[in-house]
Amino acid sequence: MNYKLEIKDGKWNVYSPKIDRYVMEGASVDEVKIALSIDMEYEMKLEIIKLFMTFPHGFSTMNGRTIVHKEAIEEYEAWRQKAHQRIGFPEEYHSLIDEKIKELLAETLT
Repeated sequence: MNYKLEIKDGKWNVYSPKIDRYVMEGASVDEVKIALSIDMEYEMKLEIIKLFMTFPHGFSTMNGRTIVHKEAIEEYEAWRQKAHQRIGFPEEYHSLIDEKIKELLAETLT
C-alpha cells in the first residue's frame, strides 16, 4: 500500500500515486479503514495468484539451489500487467483477480 492521506474539515482524502488520483474524498475514518482493508485483501490475492502461477519459482532445494521458472514468471507478469490496467476501475479489477483465483483453484483441484 502506497497511499497519501489528508484530513480536511474532519473528513479523509486518500490519494493513490499508482493511479495518480484521489481514490476517496470526504470519507470517514471507518470508510477509509474498510477501503484500505479491501485493498490489502486484493494485494494478498495477487500474491496467491503469483504462487499458483509460478510455483516452485524462487524456492530453494535441499542442496541450496534456487528454482527458476522463468516462463511462469513471464506468464504471471503478463497477466498482472493486463489486470493492472484496470486498477482505476476497482470492481472490474477485483473481478479479474477473483476470477483468476477461481480458475487456478479449479485447475489445482481437478
